Amino acid sequence: MRNTIICTILGLMPLVSCMEYDEVAMWNKNESIGSRLEELEALCDRMNTNITSIQQIIGSLQDNDYVSGVAPVTENGKIIGYTITFSKSGPVTIYHGEKGDDGKIPSIGVKAADDGIYYWTVDGEWLTDSDGNKIAAIGQDGDSGITPILEIKDDGYWYISYDNGDSWVQLGPSTGEPGDSMFSGIDTSNPDYLILTLAGTGETIMLPYYKEALDLLFISGEDRLKEMQIYCGAGTAVEVEYELTARPDADVAIECISHSTYTATVDMETDRIIISAPDNGSGTDAVILVFASDDDRTIMRKLTVKPVNYITYVATAPLGIENTSGHARFWGNDCTFLPEFDTYDQASGEGKWAYIGTVEHIEPSAFNGETSLVSLSIPEGVVYIGGNAFNRSSLQEVVLPESLVSIDQYAFSKTSLKEITIPANVEELGSSAFEHELNGNSLLSKVVFEGNKIKTIKTGTFKYCSALASIQLPDGLLTIEYNAFDTCSSLTEIVIPDSVTEIGNAAFCFCTDLTDATIGDGVTKIGERAFSECTALKRVTIGRGIREIGDMAFNTKNSRDQMSLEKVTVLFDDISSGEFPVLKSGSRGVFPKPGGWDTVSYKIYVPSGTGAAYKSHWTDYSSLIVEDPSL
Repeated sequence: MRNTIICTILGLMPLVSCMEYDEVAMWNKNESIGSRLEELEALCDRMNTNITSIQQIIGSLQDNDYVSGVAPVTENGKIIGYTITFSKSGPVTIYHGEKGDDGKIPSIGVKAADDGIYYWTVDGEWLTDSDGNKIAAIGQDGDSGITPILEIKDDGYWYISYDNGDSWVQLGPSTGEPGDSMFSGIDTSNPDYLILTLAGTGETIMLPYYKEALDLLFISGEDRLKEMQIYCGAGTAVEVEYELTARPDADVAIECISHSTYTATVDMETDRIIISAPDNGSGTDAVILVFASDDDRTIMRKLTVKPVNYITYVATAPLGIENTSGHARFWGNDCTFLPEFDTYDQASGEGKWAYIGTVEHIEPSAFNGETSLVSLSIPEGVVYIGGNAFNRSSLQEVVLPESLVSIDQYAFSKTSLKEITIPANVEELGSSAFEHELNGNSLLSKVVFEGNKIKTIKTGTFKYCSALASIQLPDGLLTIEYNAFDTCSSLTEIVIPDSVTEIGNAAFCFCTDLTDATIGDGVTKIGERAFSECTALKRVTIGRGIREIGDMAFNTKNSRDQMSLEKVTVLFDDISSGEFPVLKSGSRGVFPKPGGWDTVSYKIYVPSGTGAAYKSHWTDYSSLIVEDPSL
């Protein structure tokens, strides 16, 4: 740009130092002094306009401005000049004349001094103020500079002012024929530049045209964006509308590059980019680069694709992501739900909640009392299911994620679940997590533990699960608490792992279909009424680690309900340890006592060589104790 300005100024110097304006030729066509003065005044005005225009043109070059329009100026049907419009600064008007002879008009110009600043000249000499200082054409540090003014006074002489008309300096008489204007021509044929040719020297000023900059912006509502975030679910496609700005004659190409499993295609007829996700989805964000190119340049824009995840459910009516109390059903630190992408199929009842990020929690009471919910697939990433999350809902089926760690109290209480698989990473089952209601028609028939991280089956966890027929307790379990399996009346067999150390009070009471109970070697204590009222119980095996058995552990609370015991096997054989198992018998006894109101037809089998010790410690049952050589 500096070179352009230098060329501009140097081109103006010889031009303006020898300008002769055609307009003066009008004097020869008018015999009236009044007419001459009018024409001279018009000439003077145009010269002043040209002087100002020179200054503005140079300033526009210096400011990296562009020509946005060129319009001819006509007089009596003849083009006498042009108005040039710039994209940033204001318009300027330049005038040109026709060749004349012997005219004498002051030549106003500019040229650079040794200090690199451009100053005004008159007839090739520096224009100076009263102190002899040169007058700058273009101001420094934001100043506008000084614009000389020409005028013809009543005495017939040219005068110049460099202080906005406050004072005037005489230049010479306004006589002679009209000469050339500052500009001899304008070339508008070049597609990149408006070319001004200076009269006399033939020097040119090249003013760059404003070209609509190549641009591509993504449309998002009222916004126009260079970068945009979009959401795309597995097996779906998303259309992104764009706005392209380019010269009308430009040949623009648009290309998308994706280094991911997403594909991107461009439809230039509809100004859309189509992003397609693979059927199996993508677990991470992806970037798609969009390049737009014309003959001169290439620009890049960016689309960030965030994979949309879905939580699927089946319900008799569409469900929102908030419960009936207006609280969120789900939570995640970086999770955002997208209701605009939710779906629900009335025919199948299948619905989907869309989200990005990771869901970490099913919130407490999320679906509490939700009677329209039938099934739910909880997504990977969820580590916690809150208390009462599905309490009293109509949930029949649920898929728990491998990421799950904790199920809080009453989470699935009083639901319609038929089966449940507890994933391997679950460490905690809250009390009453699957509890139902007494005589409440529980449907839960099967429980599977895939891992061994759960240490405690807490109070009431499976209480009143009357349909529970099968459960395999996990290795690693330490404690079974009070009422944990109370009234699991369909359970027929239970094996307590060797890892368990204690069975709590009434843990399996009223399991009325239970026929076999095997208690592992790690159990040291069996609580009161642990298997009380298990009237179908026939076979019991108690492991080697037992040290205490509570009252009525294997009995009923009254003789009206009879136990069905046939065989009790006790494997404790460390009779020299001094810690012989203690029976905390009350009036009813740990087992049904012989000689009372209970029908006693069972035997207690103990290891060979221990019979005497058992009889001396368990005196109420001495008649029932039998050594088994195979033990």
